Amino acid sequence: MQILFCSLNKFGVAYHVEIYNLTTDSWRKYGGIVPANIMYFNIWSMVYRTETFCWWAKDGDHEIILSFNVANEEFLKTPLPSDIEDLGGVHGIARVTVPMNESIALIVYPQKHVEKFFDIWVLNGLGVEESWTRTSKIGPLSGVERPLGFWKKGEFILENSSGELVLYDCCTLRFKNLGLQGKRDRLEVLVYKESLVSLANGSES
Repeated sequence: MQILFCSLNKFGVAYHVEIYNLTTDSWRKYGGIVPANIMYFNIWSMVYRTETFCWWAKDGDHEIILSFNVANEEFLKTPLPSDIEDLGGVHGIARVTVPMNESIALIVYPQKHVEKFFDIWVLNGLGVEESWTRTSKIGPLSGVERPLGFWKKGEFILENSSGELVLYDCCTLRFKNLGLQGKRDRLEVLVYKESLVSLANGSES
């Protein structure tokens, strides 16, 4: 499956969805609609329990997880937890969604704090109201800018204040510098799983 989209100025975003057939080695157009706006400025996609793929999206003014089941070719919308803080504000609240085992984790944290706490929420099921469980709170951690994901059990990957990749062990409470340097806003941790899902964006003149 691939979703192609282009900006249409005041008319919003237009999507063109195609599904690949392994048997015929061909693409066909999906006949339904994309029921929310994928947040293309912060693109990510991930596998959820093998046959479903997810994106961060907005449904009107509400942030959601937009998912597509490749077996029944159905889109579902899953709201974020109702009791998390709004983005921004005096604390500069931010959040990211990352793969965690075969599920999805939502990480909520204050960007403007020198010492940061990271609230971890885990998705229990798609298409269901209040489908998140707050599992842990990591911190306070100093000298870190943003979370990037999870590695092995109990290991948390972050970008530090120098733009380096670090690993935080939640059991020993110790950092390990991974010796990787990346350009800010370009450094991402990718959890690879082979799939036929892609997300591309383009523009119309």
